[in-house]
Amino acid sequence: MPSPIVSIVIPTRDDNPSTNAYLKQCLKGIELQTYPADRIEIVIVCVGKERSEQRNYGIARSHGKYVMSLDDDHFLTPTVIEEAVKTLESDSSITFLCVSNRFPPSHSLLKEVRRIERDITLKYDYHIAGCFFLKSILPDKPFNESLYAGEDYELHQRLCAAGYRYRKLESIAFHLKEPERLSQVVRQNLYYGAGIRRYLRPVPGTQVTKLERALSVQPFRLSYLYNLNKFRPTQFLYFLVYQYTRYASALIGMVAS
Repeated sequence: MPSPIVSIVIPTRDDNPSTNAYLKQCLKGIELQTYPADRIEIVIVCVGKERSEQRNYGIARSHGKYVMSLDDDHFLTPTVIEEAVKTLESDSSITFLCVSNRFPPSHSLLKEVRRIERDITLKYDYHIAGCFFLKSILPDKPFNESLYAGEDYELHQRLCAAGYRYRKLESIAFHLKEPERLSQVVRQNLYYGAGIRRYLRPVPGTQVTKLERALSVQPFRLSYLYNLNKFRPTQFLYFLVYQYTRYASALIGMVAS
């Protein structure tokens, strides 16, 4: 019996790998998968105003039993799809999966600080969201198109509130495109901050509360104190500067919106 088809939906602004170096790397990661290549469908979407709209457009046109939402600057390690399918095929109580999104090592102080922070938050299961789904459980337009910040976390929360169970895979993906300067962090978080008010609204008809939403984006976590040894002194000082810049920018964006 052939392996089930997996549809990988990739939202992007530039669908040409010759001009979009990140998309080229993303497709290379798919090419290197241990899962049979003829059972992988790639749906690249460059229409739509926001990523949530692009994701919904691609999912609606996919043909796989399983669908994976993958950003164009993510690089899958080789066993992600094989492990995902084996997990879902062997346990019918699990209907969607999380793939840890880590940052590769870098000589950039900002990127290294973000890498350490991400490794800490993933250790405690903060900032995880489902990205690999049994397609039949997804509603029409699964991603909330009114959001342009946190739409993946919002879908994750809705699915959990509806009683669907998930698991986190051992295999990981790498996030390749990262800010290199604090000025880029400011611009990025002004944009996301403007949309965070919508994310913080409770989900009608579910048990997801506004408090739960707020806690998922709060900047102060005891896990940082428990893992101070992960940072060198210079890195920790820069981490404080980064966190202040990040959340101050997001707050300004939220207030200005």
